[in-house]
Order: sequence, then structure tokens, then C-alpha cells
Amino acid sequence: MRCEDVFDNLTDLLDGALDRESEAAALEHLATCERCEITLAETRTLVELAGDERPTRLDPSARATLLDRIVGEVGRDS
Repeated sequence: MRCEDVFDNLTDLLDGALDRESEAAALEHLATCERCEITLAETRTLVELAGDERPTRLDPSARATLLDRIVGEVGRDS
């Protein structure tokens, strides 16, 4: 599995909705790809925060980093 495949299936992976073969391939890729591992962890955190109704405050540096990452990802899809 390639990075693009992991990104395309990230929510299904987090939801446990991938078939066994795809999940195994994704996990194998994640074990060797730091970029995808970080993206998975960040996405998992974002999903957890979205489900939390309490206000979340980020320090300015973390907020800027997250915003840059989101804008970068959205820009890639354009």
C-alpha cells in the first residue's frame, strides 16, 4: 500500500471498516512510514476532539502548525 492509499482509506481504517486484507496492508505500511503514522495519529486526535463538546484551546504555535497542515492538504486537492 502506498501513502496515497492510506490517506484515501484513513477514516475507514480509524472506523475499523476496512476489509482484513486492506487493513493488514495499511498497518504494514504504517509500520514503515513515519509520515503516514503521524497523519493517522493527527487524524485520530482531530476526530476525538471533534466529538468532544468542550472548547479546546491550542497554544499559538500548535494552532499555526495545524492550520498550515489543513491549508496544505486542502491546497493539494485543488
